[in-house]
Amino acid sequence: MAPDPIHNAWLTANQAWVQAAGAAVMAMIETRTAVGRPLSTSEVETHFHTHCEAADAQLPAPAAIDHLSTIFDLSPLERRILLTCLVTQIEPRINGWHGKASSAEGRPGDPLPGKALSFGLLRSLWADFDWQALLPSAPLRYWRLIEVQATSAVLESPLILDERVLHFCMGLQSPDDRITAALRGGRAAPWLTPSQEERLDGLARTWTAAINAGERPLLRLAGPDRPALLAASQRLGSAVADGILHCSPAALVPPSADLADALRLIEREALLQNRLLVLEELDAPVLASQATLLGNWVDHLNGGVFVTALPTGWTSQRPQWVLRMDTPTQVEQAVLWREGLPDLTAASGGHQMHLAEEFDLPGETIRRIASSIRLDPDMAAGTMMARAQTLCREETRPKLTGLAQRLPARARWEDLVVPAATRELLEAIPGQVRHRQRIFEEWGFGRKTLRGKGIAALFCGASGTGKTLATEILATELALDLYQVDLSQVVDKYIGETEKHLARIFDAADQGGCILLLDEADALFGKRSEVRDSHDRHANIEVSYLLQRLEQFGGLAILTTNMREAIDEAFLRRLRFIVPFPFPDRKQRQAIWATIFPQETPVGNLDLSRLSQLSVSGGNIHNIALTAAFLAAQNGGRVEMTHLAAAARMEYAKLERPLTTGETGGWL
Repeated sequence: MAPDPIHNAWLTANQAWVQAAGAAVMAMIETRTAVGRPLSTSEVETHFHTHCEAADAQLPAPAAIDHLSTIFDLSPLERRILLTCLVTQIEPRINGWHGKASSAEGRPGDPLPGKALSFGLLRSLWADFDWQALLPSAPLRYWRLIEVQATSAVLESPLILDERVLHFCMGLQSPDDRITAALRGGRAAPWLTPSQEERLDGLARTWTAAINAGERPLLRLAGPDRPALLAASQRLGSAVADGILHCSPAALVPPSADLADALRLIEREALLQNRLLVLEELDAPVLASQATLLGNWVDHLNGGVFVTALPTGWTSQRPQWVLRMDTPTQVEQAVLWREGLPDLTAASGGHQMHLAEEFDLPGETIRRIASSIRLDPDMAAGTMMARAQTLCREETRPKLTGLAQRLPARARWEDLVVPAATRELLEAIPGQVRHRQRIFEEWGFGRKTLRGKGIAALFCGASGTGKTLATEILATELALDLYQVDLSQVVDKYIGETEKHLARIFDAADQGGCILLLDEADALFGKRSEVRDSHDRHANIEVSYLLQRLEQFGGLAILTTNMREAIDEAFLRRLRFIVPFPFPDRKQRQAIWATIFPQETPVGNLDLSRLSQLSVSGGNIHNIALTAAFLAAQNGGRVEMTHLAAAARMEYAKLERPLTTGETGGWL
């Protein structure tokens, strides 16, 4: 950033003024020594006028110490004490001064109390000295502007100007080292999209009016678009102050031994910078034991305050507002992709809209990804699209640790053997995912329904019939991450806990483009029985909540079940797709056997017709083929029918099923 000539002129003048003020303080001490009594207010003013008149004339704006006095509402005496502390630390003649002074009774020769600035020295300097100015609750010590180094004798306790305050008085901004770990940076978007501007405009007017009227509104920042929230809060902060200061007190616990003192320093920093505080992670687990302290602190902060969350269990007494910044609309995201990657339009036929429909990203993220791709000007359009999808997946990969497992998705359509009707239903799903924006927004269907735009499908069939494989294929087709959630593990016996688990899953998944695979749907969607007690009633609430989140979910959610008949018909009507996965017949099993071995696997003369006699699902066929490959590898040869026979016996034993004559006739 280029130097600011006006600021540099003020900085030079301010430091010259401090030197002149130092000379005035020295002269006061010398006069006090000569006259043998504390100086009156008029005498103090004379010294300052004599030494600072020329420096005052050079100041284009008030001195930093005057600005600080205004910030913390210091009295003339408190300002003088602060200035004397400042001079003490920059003027070596005072630190090493061993002058003599007259006592209060007028006897000359008594030493000044202490070699450095102390209670006693201040008391002996001025007639208007008041002990209240140095009480712990008074501004000088409450805001830690000065520190008292306690000794056995109070009058001899040295007074030290806080280093952060010293730099401020010299005209320099340097945040306190004790709290820098808690100060957070964040890259704000330099702009907001039209939909975000519209959301901010109305709030900005009322917010500014409330602050100017002396109100203390608490503004909750919500929504997935963090750069836009930063930009919006920066805009609001700049309207009434010099911007915002981001802070996360959780970073101070540990190692900070005194959170209350650290919080006071954070508030002081915001005042010194004339910024509004943006408090993040106040609900962090590490702060749970400090909820009352944090809550009271937030409630007593002056001016407007932004928070991303309140301390756990705390309800603020301040008037609360909410600013939510969702990501740009899909149309706006498509425009940003088109601006960032214009070559995709001509070469790839409107893939910008595909990116906008598959991934829900902040505008700043889209620009950053597009900028990184443009660094390679020779990248082909097809490669560019694949690269964009990869970067989007990495950017949006949700944090579902403990509740979901990310599955690798490498399967292709040729890997799936299902009836034609099932295949037709599956092939229709990607199109609906890709063209939701056109149908709901451009074609007006969004105005015809109260439900969300989420796409939920139920895959029904026995284990091993291809439900998970089909989901992997859809993830590959759509270039999305796939996360598997076991609903039987999510359902909790304690009232309210199931909704919390589901909320965590969907809140995390909503932040990124992904497919959710929810196994064992019958664990939650079983047929409803008569409501006999509160547990039955709450079970219905859990189901309603899941249905609501499924409809609001911006991605594709796939539920699976082995028992379609156990699912309540009322719930089935709410799903977009119901895809049956029947047990494969002999022709389908033969097709599965034909593709089960990778090309690299050495195989002998396999009789696929006889293998298809085994009445097992595709999942079991995969297990038999894999076991046979291990058996063949142990023998150092190719996979033969004998290996497959042994592997089939093992699989059937695992299934606790006998091999029937119809399955073994002719080859086992």
